[in-house]
Parts: sequence; C-alpha cells; structure tokens
Amino acid sequence: MVLRAIEGCDGSGSSANGTVLDAGFSQKWDSAYLNPGTTTTDSERFSGTIIYPTAYNAYYDVYINDEPEEIACGLYIKPNKWSPARKPNFVIFKCRTSSSSTWFHLEVSISSRDILVRRNGGQSDPIISNVLEPYQWNLIELKTKIHATTGYWYIYVNGILVGSETNVDTLYLGPFDRFRFVLSSRFASYGDAYLLDLTGAQNNDVLGSFHIQGIFPSANGTNSDWTPSANADNYTLVNEAPPDEADYVESNTPDEQDLYNYEDLTGTWDEIFGIQMNTRLFLDSAGSETASIICDSNGTEDSANFTVDSTTIGYSGEHAFQRIIAIDPDTSNAWDTAGIDAAQFGIKFI
Repeated sequence: MVLRAIEGCDGSGSSANGTVLDAGFSQKWDSAYLNPGTTTTDSERFSGTIIYPTAYNAYYDVYINDEPEEIACGLYIKPNKWSPARKPNFVIFKCRTSSSSTWFHLEVSISSRDILVRRNGGQSDPIISNVLEPYQWNLIELKTKIHATTGYWYIYVNGILVGSETNVDTLYLGPFDRFRFVLSSRFASYGDAYLLDLTGAQNNDVLGSFHIQGIFPSANGTNSDWTPSANADNYTLVNEAPPDEADYVESNTPDEQDLYNYEDLTGTWDEIFGIQMNTRLFLDSAGSETASIICDSNGTEDSANFTVDSTTIGYSGEHAFQRIIAIDPDTSNAWDTAGIDAAQFGIKFI
C-alpha cells in the first residue's frame, strides 16, 4: 500500500451546505466534521468544488491502523486574508494517536505567511517564515517519520523544500494510527489533498504539483445486472453530486455485477499517480453482506471485497468505501489518460 487517501472535494456538488458536506465526509472518511461549511466552484482547480468552512473545528481523519512510521501528504490551501485580519495559527495537518483526541505526534499550522511545526505533543520548532502567498493556491506538503530518536519532518511549499529537522523526537504517547486534515479557518479555502506512506516502488515520496479530477458514470457498461430503483438506465441512479439516496441500484444475488463507463478526463495529464474509486453502500437489513468493487481495464478485471455490516456501516446506515489503484491492471504500468477513459468501474454482489 502506498497511496492511502485522495480527496478532491468534488462529490458534494458546487453549492453544498454544511449538512450535506458533513454527511458526505462522515460516510466517506473514518471520522469527520464539516458542519457548518459550503462548497463552491473554482476554475483554478480541476476538482471544481472547494470547501469554505465556517467552523474552527472542521476536519476529516484517515485511520492508518497498521501504524506506518513514515508518511507524506499534501494539501492545496488559499489564504484569503493578510495578518492581522486572519485567525493566527490554524492547523492544517495533525499526526495523531487513537489514545486521545488531543494528543499529537506532529502538527503543522499556518500563521499569516508563516508555517509552524510542533512535535512531541507540543514542543515548538523553528517558524518557517514568509513562504506562503495570500489569495493564491499554495501546495503545502509534509514528509515525516514518527519515531522517538530518528524522527524527522520536511515541509515543502509549491515543490520547494522550505524547512526541516532530522534525528528528533516526534513520538508522543500512543501509536501513530490517525492522520487528520484540518479545515478549520474561515480565512482560507481548501482544495485537493493526498496521504501516502513511503513504501513500494511508486508514489513513495511527496508528489509535488498535482490535481484531482472527479469523474462520474456516463453510460451503462458491459454488465447491468443490479435492479434499478426507477425505470432508468442504471448509471443514471448512481452518478449524482451530491448523492441522492432516493435513487439506487440493488442486488442480493451472488455474482450479479454492474459496470459503468465514466466521463473522459479533461486537460493534459503528464503523470497519473492513481485513481480512487468511491462506492457508497447501504445495508438494508440486519446482518452482513459482501460486495466487490471492480475495475475492468481492457478486459482485465481487478477487484477487492468489502464487508458491509453494523461495524463498517457508519453514518445513517450508509458508508462510502474507497479503493485506490495506482497501476493499470491491464498493463501493469502507471495509468494513462487513454486507459482511464476506456476502463469500466463498478460493483459485484458476492
């Protein structure tokens, strides 16, 4: 596993309110709070919708229960005010522990044009001064190792290394099994984000400049076995933004499969780091069911099973499962635009 999470803020529509945002992110991520908040379009980001939170405690968590020592992450952020009009010291990244809601191993904050790093539960490190531009998108990336003696952190802004410390204590009370993207300032806009570990042969370092583009089902694919909730093509019932629970496809028959063709990518893509399939599942009765989330690339099928039960289902009986596929299963190489445009994605009842 390398890429752990991708977020483009693009599944909630162009003007979602806090209730819609909070529900969508709570269904998608392990823990989240985004109410109040809104989305809007931004022509500078492929993702199209950007979060403008109005609460000081907005966030979404990625659980990393295998406790990797080393991770990298990135977030596009646009500060909207000069100091002193801006709220000072708002957090953007937090390497956390499940042992406490307040303890942290490493925390990265913004204050005006500066970046601040705190480690080991609160020890302050040098301030990285005058590295952010207001009213512009800044890509802030962190690479860190959580360790009592050989810990380190590196901060990059728009691909340039702006600060670091090595061989320091970054471990504080408990495991490193939670990572938090904090969207806590009303004086900033937030865009695309990623989280990865440093293992594997690809995507094992900070990515540098990147875009996330959300695409949706645009036609039925090879199989349309699931039963639609209305007299319509199956794909039209699963391609809404934000999702509409009134429309759906359903199955309880083993091996029934739905595949969908998706919209083509737009723009020019020099390198594609991976795709994330977001699939919302609802368990309509007590018990447990298993579904397989499928990628079909040129006839080569790649699938992974997900169990839906009272443990995995979270908010309001529905949960959004993510599958990240970094390599085209048909070519065993990185994805290219033609491969994604031709691929089909869908689900099978197991």
